[in-house]
Amino acid sequence: MKQRGFTLIELLIACALMAVLALLSWRGLDSVLQSRERLVVASDELRSITIAFAQMDEDLLRSWPVQLLRLQEPSLYIGVAGQDNRQSLHLIREINRSGLPTRVQRVVYEVREQQLVRGFSEYGRAQTGRSAVGGNAVQSIVWQPILNGVRSITLRGWVDNRGWLDAGNVARTITEAMQWQQQEDANKGKPGGPAPPVNRAEALAITGVEIIVERMDGQRFVRIFSVKD
Repeated sequence: MKQRGFTLIELLIACALMAVLALLSWRGLDSVLQSRERLVVASDELRSITIAFAQMDEDLLRSWPVQLLRLQEPSLYIGVAGQDNRQSLHLIREINRSGLPTRVQRVVYEVREQQLVRGFSEYGRAQTGRSAVGGNAVQSIVWQPILNGVRSITLRGWVDNRGWLDAGNVARTITEAMQWQQQEDANKGKPGGPAPPVNRAEALAITGVEIIVERMDGQRFVRIFSVKD
């Protein structure tokens, strides 16, 4: 008895089914790979933001003890400059390393070329310099990008007995206080001069900072830092 084989139509149907299964498998694999890529990108973004905020948190906490040095400028202030009111965070922090004397470092956070950058230099260098957003002492500063794809940062400072102040009010208030303090320092030691009043710059110390990071894709990340340790 002669054995019956597959007809041409059956073979074509089988090939078509295998092609459909292969296409579905390929699309499923492609979807898995795309999901993995998105997760990797999101994970990298989250890690970058976490590292940036962690560095900022450490710098802010290290700036609080500097107030005990009674420098001729506040250890923390917010700068505003340019027609677009670009904002920047300026601070003076201490650096403690085991076996080494404590050093004081100047740190600046600002946005440059769609990057949130951190600049740092030894305190006291390049005192005649000015940063792109109005800060002091940046001729010898070293810049390091800490977060890409940033459109702008918005800052507010918490001042005791005054609450949250936006960047413009903080900058104006501290500038006026420092000008007043410099005038009082110049009058010290003069015969018949008035008794030194309360240090307004110290009274206006920022004890908390709110930062809003706006990304190029429209995402906004808000973080509030406590400056007091």
